[in-house]
Amino acid sequence: MNNEVDLPHLKIVLLGNSGVGKTSLMNRWTAGKFSTSAKSTVGANHQRKKVFVGRDEVEIFLWDTAGQEQFQALTPLYVRNAATALILAAVDDANSFDTLQTWVDLINSACEHVPPMILVVNKIDIVDHTSYSNEEIESRFGPMFSSIFFASAATGEGVDTCFMQAAHSAFNFSKSFT
Repeated sequence: MNNEVDLPHLKIVLLGNSGVGKTSLMNRWTAGKFSTSAKSTVGANHQRKKVFVGRDEVEIFLWDTAGQEQFQALTPLYVRNAATALILAAVDDANSFDTLQTWVDLINSACEHVPPMILVVNKIDIVDHTSYSNEEIESRFGPMFSSIFFASAATGEGVDTCFMQAAHSAFNFSKSFT
């Protein structure tokens, strides 16, 4: 096992419109908790979590960015050097799907080496407010992303799976530059 000093550090950035659940999803994965009173992120917030990618222990640095338009000018600073980007949309927010291309374009323009981008469709526990079917999401947005995950920060469904895929993607991406 590696000493903590030797652990690879992998940066994963969370992007998406305000209210799609970036902070809630991150908190569910890092602390196993969900709060209905999460406040909008101002600027950015970050957390760390150690995980194993195969037999390698790595330290994931999660950067939760503000989705409000007035903070989007700062987003390229947080995106730089990311090893993976999780872009979130919410099933109950059609606009969050309409702006996915904007987030993809931001990553493409901010990064010298464009990291893998993963679409996370959050709030799947709200089935009566679905903007698109899973099949529509996969056919319409699949070509833009390396993978798509359906998750619920509220129930925890799909959360570990999407973050562990992000960790694997980040690990593989970072290895391509060493």
